[in-house]
Amino acid sequence: MKARASARIEVSSLRHPLLRRFREAWRRGELTEDGCCAVEGQHLLEEAFRSPVEVVALLAAQSAEAKLAGFEAANGRVRSYVAPDRIFRALAPTETPQGLAALVRLATPPLEEALSRPSQGAGLAVALIGLQDPGNLGTILRSLEAFGGAACLLGPDSVSPYNPKAVRASAGSLFRVPVYRGVAPDKILGLARRHKLQAVALAPRASLTLSRL
Repeated sequence: MKARASARIEVSSLRHPLLRRFREAWRRGELTEDGCCAVEGQHLLEEAFRSPVEVVALLAAQSAEAKLAGFEAANGRVRSYVAPDRIFRALAPTETPQGLAALVRLATPPLEEALSRPSQGAGLAVALIGLQDPGNLGTILRSLEAFGGAACLLGPDSVSPYNPKAVRASAGSLFRVPVYRGVAPDKILGLARRHKLQAVALAPRASLTLSRL
């Protein structure tokens, strides 16, 4: 490992502590031990930099190193690392990685506070019970943000929002829509009553459509 004149740090082994953080987060589909979400791809990095999150570290494959400059200019305090392309490919969760990744620390307010915040979709939250498909979760987060929703509540048996597929499918909405995990159904109903929210249950074979509500 050696430092470059530009203060970027070269890493050449998957055993490097930073790369181990990325690998473990992507393998488990969870946050790192210090609470960071691992993201991959230029679009997600751009979304992170325009969101109220902390970008802790940047990682680039050598072939994509030139793309770091714009992100470094936006945040002069972020630490940048560069790895050989073969190391980045071995690490990344996608078959054709774009050569850019980051560790991002999300800003998640207390649940009661999130539900009380005024927004264009004031009073709108989504609760998901037993959702297992990470792509569906990411898509729901995108839709929830588009409607100005306040929060996404996940039941105890739902997929992790930090699964790489969920992060990609959210297209950056995960950085701006707070997600709360392990919220039991009875607590969800209690929150709805306390915040005077109308509770609407969705089921694939229900007879009433949303357009009729």
